[in-house]
Amino acid sequence: MAIAILMPGRSCSELLDALRVHSAVPVLDASQPLTESERAAVRLAVVWYPPTGFEADFPNLQAVMSYGAGAEFLTQGQPLPSDLILGRLVDPHLRQQMARYLLSIVLSEQGRLTQYRQLQSQSTWQPLEPLIGQQIGFLGRGVLAHYAGEQCAALGYSVAYWQRQANPDHSDSCDGEKGLQTLLSQSDVIICLLPLTDSTRGLINAARLSHCKSTAMLINVGRGGLVNYSDLIRALDQGQIGQVWLDVTDPEPLPSDSPLWQHEQLRITPHIASKTDPVSAATTIVENYRSLQTGSGLLNPVNRLTGY
Repeated sequence: MAIAILMPGRSCSELLDALRVHSAVPVLDASQPLTESERAAVRLAVVWYPPTGFEADFPNLQAVMSYGAGAEFLTQGQPLPSDLILGRLVDPHLRQQMARYLLSIVLSEQGRLTQYRQLQSQSTWQPLEPLIGQQIGFLGRGVLAHYAGEQCAALGYSVAYWQRQANPDHSDSCDGEKGLQTLLSQSDVIICLLPLTDSTRGLINAARLSHCKSTAMLINVGRGGLVNYSDLIRALDQGQIGQVWLDVTDPEPLPSDSPLWQHEQLRITPHIASKTDPVSAATTIVENYRSLQTGSGLLNPVNRLTGY
């Protein structure tokens, strides 16, 4: 058995080096020509937006794993063969990065640090009231959202989640359109960490934004396609929502002439909230490889029906 790495347009040298530290794990760079015997040895392919039909190069392929928490490209477009196991990378480093990014925004905005910097430039000593409240609502309750929510709760914030499908094991979650409206209306901070599927595309639209507090802050760290941007700008201009942070946009990179860049109540970061670390990811990939070897499948499988 072997692992193939295929990430067109993206350097995979650090990942290959990190994986090769595990001497018992054969690793192949699928961006380079492979021999017939090498292609036949591949059982697990770790990919990031691979070309259509790539799986045909590996006759004994058993599983395909996304090199990231997002895996929509594995279930959208031309479907992969139904006998392939699909999975995504769930790595402790990703969770920690995401939680730090979100907390840095929440704490900075609540503490009004930007305003204090402006007051300092004016040599003005003026205490300010906290800008946002204590209720944080997550759209999504996957691994990244739940971990970030735990870190927020540890600092005293009240945390609730919305998920598309009801789960009786999640007492802190709501579901359905009514549940979504309730969470939006009660949250001081709304953090969107949903996957992009046919049912979530454009979820943040005028109808949903109308339920938000006028002082609420929206942070999207899920996927850019979750937001209707015309509706978002209109909601900001009309005072339906207070502030927005976007770490993801549609398209990416965001064109320089996009009106999002110049809006005073909107902040943009270039998809850096949680980036895959090759060394940490290598450990997780090896764990998945060994699980596949034992017949247990991948550790974090992707459901083809839900898309995540």
